[in-house]
Amino acid sequence: MRALNLKFPLHRQKKFHILNQKVFLDTCAVENDTFFEFINLLYHYRDIFAYSETDIPKCNLLKCHLSTYPNAKPIRCRPFRLSDDMKVQVDKQLDQLLAAGVMAKENGSPFASSIVMIKKRDNTWPFCVDFRRLNAISIPLFHELLQLDDILDLITRNKAKCMTTLNMRQAYHQLGITEESSYKTTFITPHRGSYKYLRLLQGHLQSPYWTTVAFNQLFRHQFGTYMLIYLDDIVCIYESPAQHLRHLQSIFEKFRGAYLKLHLKSAIFSKLK
Repeated sequence: MRALNLKFPLHRQKKFHILNQKVFLDTCAVENDTFFEFINLLYHYRDIFAYSETDIPKCNLLKCHLSTYPNAKPIRCRPFRLSDDMKVQVDKQLDQLLAAGVMAKENGSPFASSIVMIKKRDNTWPFCVDFRRLNAISIPLFHELLQLDDILDLITRNKAKCMTTLNMRQAYHQLGITEESSYKTTFITPHRGSYKYLRLLQGHLQSPYWTTVAFNQLFRHQFGTYMLIYLDDIVCIYESPAQHLRHLQSIFEKFRGAYLKLHLKSAIFSKLK
């Protein structure tokens, strides 16, 4: 890990760039003498934060394989009907995912799941793929969840006073899947044909497992020391700001090396109550 000169003078453009992202920053958690160093650190690693829906690279950690039961027959569904307004939203979201490299056009796959539209309170229509029938023929893969006692032990051992929580930008879509898995994820639209996922997908029962595997592989030496991981959420706890800056730099270097992107607006830097 290359050394980072945190004493480098802070330019106004750096502070504006970070604070303009509406980061939740509790000034009580970052003391005055380290505040500029903290902002400078975030600015130095600004390339590991995704600022748009299409800024979703594919990491180099692993390729996930979606396993189905032996001799399971391909599932195929008819597309659900969509209103004209829904089709406009589907077109917009499909184009974004295609531009980000999350999915691609598919022809000839024996699999076909349907898409459904769910209206949210803000009147948007995010579409999701109904993978229930694919899940029914997929082999469950299990991963262990954090235990409360382990979390409390880590907080006590580190004499934690403050913490940072980091969140991935569409974590599943940053993990690649194998070619054999890709054609199984094919879904059909009523007006634009069929598409398949090139990345790990939301709604599949094996996705949480593969996300856990990827993060455990990336942070195998840090996990349980000063950081905790739950799916795509990372919690880093600390006693002193200076120590915390070193820990964050180590975490950021890992993300940069793996081509993973964080969501800066979802990051929280606050004081433990």
